[in-house]
Amino acid sequence: VDVRVVRDNFKQKETDSGNVELSRLDASVSKIISDRVKVLIESKCVVDRLLYEGKLSSSIVVPALQLSGLRARLYSVRIAADGLYVAVDEGSSILPTTVTEIQSLRKTFCLLEKFKVVN
Repeated sequence: VDVRVVRDNFKQKETDSGNVELSRLDASVSKIISDRVKVLIESKCVVDRLLYEGKLSSSIVVPALQLSGLRARLYSVRIAADGLYVAVDEGSSILPTTVTEIQSLRKTFCLLEKFKVVN
């Protein structure tokens, strides 16, 4: 995992609350799939750690953001039942490269806002 989002509780130790995986613009399909698997597995581990620390399973949602070149995809990992983890594709966006694509910037902002809210 390239970036970890850490929450500092001041009273307790720091806890991971999200993950981000980055790859180059010309990444291969196998690299993109491998990065997706890595970020989802790490998010599952964060869910496990939060459960171990006593958080309510219904309130745990861990975001996982995958950035590949100019494309962003957001997932969330949560526990649906005892031993059943669910990864939900929350959405994707492409960063604009020209003025004519500026509308996609709003979609990117909304996606990043979702990532922030979950944390």
